Formats: sequence, structure tokens, C-alpha cells
Amino acid sequence: MASTALNDPLTRSVTTVALLDLDRLTDGLAESTWGVLLRDWDSSLRAANHPETTRYNYLLAVAQLARFLVDSGGVRDPALIGRKHVESFQVWMIETRSPGTALKSTRRCSSSSGGWSRRARSRSRR
Repeated sequence: MASTALNDPLTRSVTTVALLDLDRLTDGLAESTWGVLLRDWDSSLRAANHPETTRYNYLLAVAQLARFLVDSGGVRDPALIGRKHVESFQVWMIETRSPGTALKSTRRCSSSSGGWSRRARSRSRR
């Protein structure tokens, strides 16, 4: 007995929309060190089997930090970021968004990308 596809009005069609558009996230940063690092970090997160939503949230937070630093005339080289830069970013996030969003974004920037960048630097020294 052959099976047939279910084609009735009650069947829902499921469409998937890509959440993570790396070109859009790195728009304006693509040619800089920031853009290269964001793409490399995305590859690292994919290799570690992080879900797309996690990758998007992490990359968005770091892209926001990068844009803030570049737009404010601050650091263009990610290796030169210091505490005062992160604190300025936190203040800006609180002023322009909710405190909860600011806390989540800055935590994502510091905890996840910091560990990744330390591992990347240690690999490049070998």
C-alpha cells in the first residue's frame, strides 16, 4: 500500500527563516578587524554546535560593542579594549536600552567572546 501526502486545509506549512545574517550583522564592520573576528568567532561557535539563536545573540552583542567603539571614535583594534571602554558601552546601553538588555549584552560580550579570543590568541602563538 502506497502512502500519500496529507494535503488538507488543516495542514500547516512550516517555513524556516534564517535568524543569523552575518553580512547584516557585520555591515560597516566587514572590512575591519572586527568583521574578520566576528566571522571567525561565528565559525568557532558553529563548530562547537551552538544553536543559531545563541550564535546570533553573542554576535549581536559584540557587533553592538564594536559599532559603539568605532562610532564614538574609540578603539578600532579589539586587542586594545580596556575596562573603561566596556564601562562606557554599559552606560550607553543603559541610556539607549533597558538596563536588563544592557546587562545581558555586556555579559555576553565579556564572558563568551573573552574566552574565545584568549583561545584564539593562544592558538596563534603556537
